[in-house]
Amino acid sequence: MPDSMQVQELSAAWDLAWQTRFCPPADSLDQTVPDAQMQEHRRACPACRERAQWPQVMEGPPVAQDPAGPGSMDAAARPLPGQLWMLNPALGGWGPKQRHFNPPVVLILRVGQHLTNSILVAQTYHDQLLNAGDDIRLAAGRFAQPWNTYTLHRDFFWRPCADFGPQTAQRVLEASQAPPLEAPPWSLLHLFRQMEVELGCFFASQAVCRLLDEHRRLAQEQAEAGQDAVVPPVHPFAGEVPGAAGGAAQVYQELLRLGLELPAGQAGTSAADLYFQALPPREELARAAAGADQGSIVPVVALNLRRGLPAAWQLLEAQVTDFVGGPQVLVGGKIATQAAGEGKWQAQFAWLDANGQMVNSLASFFEVRDNGVASFWAAFPLQAQRTSLAENRLRIRLFSKTGR
Repeated sequence: MPDSMQVQELSAAWDLAWQTRFCPPADSLDQTVPDAQMQEHRRACPACRERAQWPQVMEGPPVAQDPAGPGSMDAAARPLPGQLWMLNPALGGWGPKQRHFNPPVVLILRVGQHLTNSILVAQTYHDQLLNAGDDIRLAAGRFAQPWNTYTLHRDFFWRPCADFGPQTAQRVLEASQAPPLEAPPWSLLHLFRQMEVELGCFFASQAVCRLLDEHRRLAQEQAEAGQDAVVPPVHPFAGEVPGAAGGAAQVYQELLRLGLELPAGQAGTSAADLYFQALPPREELARAAAGADQGSIVPVVALNLRRGLPAAWQLLEAQVTDFVGGPQVLVGGKIATQAAGEGKWQAQFAWLDANGQMVNSLASFFEVRDNGVASFWAAFPLQAQRTSLAENRLRIRLFSKTGR
């Protein structure tokens, strides 16, 4: 158990991290009369409330000062795996909970593999007091967070800081496949990690919107030019609704035959919506939920399709690692698909809004790695700042095709 000195040091480190991540920069604090957002932040932030003149809060030294060390890079460099980059300061701004979200320093993990201009990153931080057992220490006095990876747009990157090589990127990627450290929910480490995830989601949600717009525009240009699409679909089953061959009525009967539960009065409901409305029997959900943290575990129905109709299903679990409720809902996490066999899985995502209506994702990403663990994210065109994942509003459905 840590002694009182260690507790004080850790508490001071957490306070600094909060100010670093969520207090406005110094050049925005010279207002004679603070605007409404600044006033709300001051009421919520003891550090800013106690200071007559707020100090400049910076993200800490991102690299060693030795010009011959890992921080010496060409300013015209393009992001590559293993490099450390600062994000454009202009991306920062006011967000949920009266916080000013300041761009972090990130480690490049993978470049442009799925969407044009998309770059997968891991967030980093500089205070080693907040480095836990599953963090990856970097040579520039920082550590990478394998449990906090997300996708950004290429234009978000502002200035290179260091280059640790592709081996470091691969090491962090491999570490990101392992379950994150389970810190006690009352601990400062848990609060720090929750804060770091929310920070990353703020910038990832901006990237999702821009990447989606670019994807749609490029696909439309290819279609108008009569070219075969070379852009991968953002949504799985693009142009093909699972079960459409049999119609909604037949899909409804097949789902019931398999033991899934559906609300009554489904006339006029599309086949695609039926899959999201179908739920496992309550006793199955109860068994799956036993002992689980309902703030981070979401049930997943994995369906095998035969001739376009559901032939079998399994209940899996998604571990949610990223969630932000505004400016739009963005959810990310992992699904262990190896338990569902060797099927080639595709995913669809929906969100149950406050009116009980299913809202399809604006954009989504789903990839099954060699170890059978799938990574995913999904963005939805709504806000849910007061909604927690414990309310089970996220719907995930996996599909694989078997036989004819």
